[in-house]
Amino acid sequence: MPYERLEPCEGKLSRTVLRGGIGSDVNLLPELFSDTVKGAESSAVVYSLVETATTNGVAPYDYLLCLLKELAWLGKHPANDALDQLLPWHPYMKRLMEQQAK
Repeated sequence: MPYERLEPCEGKLSRTVLRGGIGSDVNLLPELFSDTVKGAESSAVVYSLVETATTNGVAPYDYLLCLLKELAWLGKHPANDALDQLLPWHPYMKRLMEQQAK
């Protein structure tokens, strides 16, 4: 399957996944446990990465470990193309995770 940029999905399924299941409002958790707006935004980014990994069948801990190692090499302002390669469905990231597992 060739790499394609995915667009945000709309609909009942995506809202349920983002909420963490029917009847829970997990989207509010970062705001509940953060002292600042930046802290809440950072928590939301981490939550989004965990959900993206989970949705793509990747172990969140392994993905975040690999992601943080790679981000250290990209510098303070990485290009969008470099960041795209670090998404869990990109072949480059899949290859890095396979190497990390060895």
